[in-house]
Amino acid sequence: MKILFLTSKPIFPSVDGGCRASLNFLQLLLSGGHEVKNITISTQKHPFNSKEFPKDLREQIQPDHIWIDTSIKFSNALLSLIKGTSYNYERFNNQKWSDLVLNEITSSEYDVIIFDGLYSTGPIENIRSKFDGMIFLRAHNVEYKIWSQLSEHTNNPFKKWYYSKLSKHLKKVEHRIYSLLDGIISITSIDENIFKKEFVPKVTITIPYTQPEVKPKKTYTSADIFHLGSMNWEPNIDAVRILRTEIFPKIREALPSTILKIAGSHMDVKDFDDPEKGVEAVGFIEDLEDWYQTEGIFVSPIQSGSGVRIKILEAMNHGIPVITTTIGALGIPQDGQMIIAESNDEIVEKAIALASNESLRKELGQKAAQFIRDHYSVEQTSNRLNTFLND
Repeated sequence: MKILFLTSKPIFPSVDGGCRASLNFLQLLLSGGHEVKNITISTQKHPFNSKEFPKDLREQIQPDHIWIDTSIKFSNALLSLIKGTSYNYERFNNQKWSDLVLNEITSSEYDVIIFDGLYSTGPIENIRSKFDGMIFLRAHNVEYKIWSQLSEHTNNPFKKWYYSKLSKHLKKVEHRIYSLLDGIISITSIDENIFKKEFVPKVTITIPYTQPEVKPKKTYTSADIFHLGSMNWEPNIDAVRILRTEIFPKIREALPSTILKIAGSHMDVKDFDDPEKGVEAVGFIEDLEDWYQTEGIFVSPIQSGSGVRIKILEAMNHGIPVITTTIGALGIPQDGQMIIAESNDEIVEKAIALASNESLRKELGQKAAQFIRDHYSVEQTSNRLNTFLND
């Protein structure tokens, strides 16, 4: 099957969870024996450089791109607010992007088009009039839910109002786009149920973020706390703020030698580094597999977002003990493989317990790794995706 895979940012370099999710899905398509061409939007935050792609993969998918200025402009944001349109979406809805995609489908024949994420779907209405094949969306999240949850969790009255508006406008976009699709490929069963209930797409399926086999974690001596996540995503920014100001000081009060490491892309290290308070800013990690081998406890007090926390799945795959919130655990079946805390104080309590007990860290970490092997294998998931596409 020949598939056109359209992404809203380049897959490489894989600097955040969105890039990694796109790569993961691409690998599932390729492992199913499909011929895949990738075209992407590139932006100032996510520039395109074909040399960032591994050579073999670059030759296989022949990535192409169009650059769009998606920088936030106050005047455009205000105009969008007045008109009642989604500024989040309109920044990516560019005629050059539509022209590039339309040129591709008229010059080459494809069986299926898959949009990767809502923000890649700008050309869909034009495509619908010229393409007879199936069109699917690989949904990373229920997008409007992210802003709705941010509105609920902020105490700032203006932000609460503004985030609520963004959520409502984005939901209208989702209704329109999803009605034009042949189906939605969600990343979690929770999101799939929301799509079915609120948007009633023609067909849905859950294809999770799979995990490859990795070398087992050898040591659980580290009792330090860490958070890993891209710092250009509002839910992660909020989670790190809570961790630094409300959670970690209480952990350090009980265990003065404990260190908090903040890692991830798109962060200015000097803004987070605070050695006197035990906070170490690490920045972007080049080799996560090696880094995980020596790290302690992943604490993610995330308060908003749908989809699945990819970094949590990756950490569990490497045998890392994880403490998170109900939101952080969304879309991950529960079998005691992570600690889910209902409050900041409970996160503190559980973190202190883990940090004080190496055997407990090892037990939870190994259970997490086994859970991933049992539920997120590439072979099983690829076969299920193939069946869906061929139906």
